[in-house]
Amino acid sequence: MEKGKIFLGFPCIGKSKLCEYTTSFIDLNISDFVDCKKDTENTAWVKVYVNVAIRMVNSGHNVFLTTHPLVRQEVYNRAKEGAIDEFIILLPNPCSRLAFINRAKTRCETDIDDLAKHQISFENISNNFCSEIKDIIDECSNIESDDYKGIHHDIYFINDIEKDLYDVLKFYKLI
Repeated sequence: MEKGKIFLGFPCIGKSKLCEYTTSFIDLNISDFVDCKKDTENTAWVKVYVNVAIRMVNSGHNVFLTTHPLVRQEVYNRAKEGAIDEFIILLPNPCSRLAFINRAKTRCETDIDDLAKHQISFENISNNFCSEIKDIIDECSNIESDDYKGIHHDIYFINDIEKDLYDVLKFYKLI
């Protein structure tokens, strides 16, 4: 059986929407593992979250994970240990900040079933959009070191917020 891939996806890029109409991907929603607003001290969920993703990938599934800093660090650590041999990071183009803020705000206003999740995304995107993207790019530069030899990782930028994530993945030949 061919392994799947881990995709670390920035909030509001369309991970959940894509998973609504394809079985090729699983969105491992962080809110199923932790309440990010209330449970800020407990980090045990991170290992469980990434372990579940690794098991799914080893079973042939493509899995979307959040780009939460703790999750990114755990993915990097598990890659260093050899448990993950490839991961892909999907980020919005930094120039599309206002479009992503508007998308996150619209989700808060229209999708009340996942309101708490969307509010966290909206706050994060509103306050940390550019710094989060810069941090991720800087971290990936560090992955070029000898400690991470043989680990395949790439960053792909979503330049058009109106494009469906499936089309973006197809454009980059990731599916």
